[in-house]
Amino acid sequence: MSLLDGVTTRCIAIAARRWPTDIRADQVAEWGAELHVMATDPGTGRLIRALRRLRFALSLAASPPVEDENGVPRGWREFLPAWGRMLWPALVLVGAGIATNLLTSFIGVSGRLLGDLFLGSNLDYADAPRAIWTKVAIGFAVCAVAAFLVGWFGTLVGRRLPLLTAPRTAWRRALAAVGAVALVGLGFALSAFWSGVGVFYDWFGLGMWAVVAAAVAIGVVFIARGGMRWVARVLGVAGGLILLDLVAVEIGLRRATAPDSFVTADLIDLSMAPLWFPMSLGSHEFFLFNTPEPTTVSTTGDIAWTLSGSMTAYLLALVFLIGYTVRSARAAVRVPAAAPAVVVEPRVVPRRPRIAALACVAVALGTWAWTVSYTASRIEPRDDHPELFVRGFELRLAAILLAMLALAYALNGRGRPLVPTVVGGVTLLIADIAVSAVDIPDPTAFVLAGVFGAGLAWGVWSLARSFTVTATPNGRRGQAVIALLAVYAAPLVFLQMTSGDASEFADPPADLRVITAVIAAATIALGMTAAVTARKRPPSKGRALAMVTVPAVLFAAIGLAGDGERVPFLAGAGLLALPMFLIAATVIRWDRVRRPALRIAILALVFAPAMALQGVIVLLGVNIGGWTITEPLMNAAGTGISHDGVPMFIGAMIIGLPAAIIVSRDRTARPKTLTARVGGLTTV
Repeated sequence: MSLLDGVTTRCIAIAARRWPTDIRADQVAEWGAELHVMATDPGTGRLIRALRRLRFALSLAASPPVEDENGVPRGWREFLPAWGRMLWPALVLVGAGIATNLLTSFIGVSGRLLGDLFLGSNLDYADAPRAIWTKVAIGFAVCAVAAFLVGWFGTLVGRRLPLLTAPRTAWRRALAAVGAVALVGLGFALSAFWSGVGVFYDWFGLGMWAVVAAAVAIGVVFIARGGMRWVARVLGVAGGLILLDLVAVEIGLRRATAPDSFVTADLIDLSMAPLWFPMSLGSHEFFLFNTPEPTTVSTTGDIAWTLSGSMTAYLLALVFLIGYTVRSARAAVRVPAAAPAVVVEPRVVPRRPRIAALACVAVALGTWAWTVSYTASRIEPRDDHPELFVRGFELRLAAILLAMLALAYALNGRGRPLVPTVVGGVTLLIADIAVSAVDIPDPTAFVLAGVFGAGLAWGVWSLARSFTVTATPNGRRGQAVIALLAVYAAPLVFLQMTSGDASEFADPPADLRVITAVIAAATIALGMTAAVTARKRPPSKGRALAMVTVPAVLFAAIGLAGDGERVPFLAGAGLLALPMFLIAATVIRWDRVRRPALRIAILALVFAPAMALQGVIVLLGVNIGGWTITEPLMNAAGTGISHDGVPMFIGAMIIGLPAAIIVSRDRTARPKTLTARVGGLTTV
């Protein structure tokens, strides 16, 4: 009967939250007395008494809550955050499954590039078999490094976000391990549906991985509970590799002997079957094993190719789960000590910059509606230069980012814009994909997109304003993050200026240049405005006006001049992202400069190296974002990366976002607290 009693106690706790704090104890005492009477009724059996107590508790938990002075039902403000904290680990585990899936392609590209760098790209198995196997080993080493980092991240997540906090019984620990495997597997499934292809070819492989991962996770949890965490990790990785090798053999044979398989079944060499799993990790250059006539070596390469996408993701996910389950098995929720009270007024954006930000919202939504309707239809028939698709797609992404950043800036100190703007940006992106994928006449698409964008902006504003704004010291940091993101994103719209413009066969629509100029100028103006207002000591009006207008005019001129032979030079303006990032950080940080000439000289010296480093960031961004996140987005919109160019915007922003968050940190010294541990208790 302990299970029914536990549910009854939980229902009483839920019902108590719906009453004012000052009378909760009295209500709980009264309910407890009634439950005691039911439990001691001599005329009924134990099961009937337990069911009556449960029915009484359920009726209390389902009863209408008492409203507070604002008409809000009591308990929701306590109940929903608790559920949010419970769901947060589950969402992180689902995201881990998606992330390991996306990381697979990046590992393959990195392994192939390193192999080409050290051994060259023009290799043939008949002439250089040792070099081919060396390239496979390099790819395997890259995958091993990625697996180590993923395992470390799993340990970090397990310490902070355990699925079940401090499970005391064996079945709870096993349930937590199996639940983690199921949630990561759900991430695999979502990623497969989202990309349209997935990292696995059938559900059989995912099912086998889930069984292996669950067995390994349960085993390492029970070993770790005995105090042998490192032994659990080592045994988990070793056992996982052996089991995954067996899984690879089973999946490889299943796919190789399928009726529609291109593998020559008669040439399958089972003595090389243990190598299928390590060969499927890393560079994925299995065409190097091809020979003029099918052989056992070429067949082995073909089987490894069929496993290349799935087994790398399965290995990374298993290593993540080992680190997560070992650490979460002994994790406990720590109640943080009360921080000293900091009296800081909310950082409210001044009136004129706020009006300018709202104007940027209108400009961004207007250009997005025009680009998704009229510009997209003008680009669509131009099959002679399909890279224009990517340019229009990235201009729409930049417009969506500008709209959400401007809304967040205008709401600074007047609401809590983080969650509403993120949700609004994702919603606008979904609408962009829907409008692009459906054939709608231009005027209708423009009106629908404009009305939807305006309604969404109003919804984001209303939702953010509905949250209670408390005194917080993070107002300046929010403005700094917006400033750094905006100035970093503005030059990135120039990266695609060579798409179509430099070709003698293409005649791109003229409004592409106007839209590029408008988005770039508005974004850089918003970023510099936020940088000026994020300073502790604002500059004079003249300097502030110059800081905003000069970059805006320069970027507008670059966008309008994007035509003809000058484009290859002007497209290099996309490399200004990192230098502008450093300039904005300087504007925010350097409130008082004793030697301004020296500081300007330092910026001038690092300007060229910063542009070169931005070129490296763009190349990394192409691999991180272009071939992972952007590909399913473009597929959903009715186009694709393979034949429509190389996207760069999302990949570069993936690198720029954490940089903006790190640089915007407030370095003000905080008061330190002395702690002492006395008798098992920590005192402050």
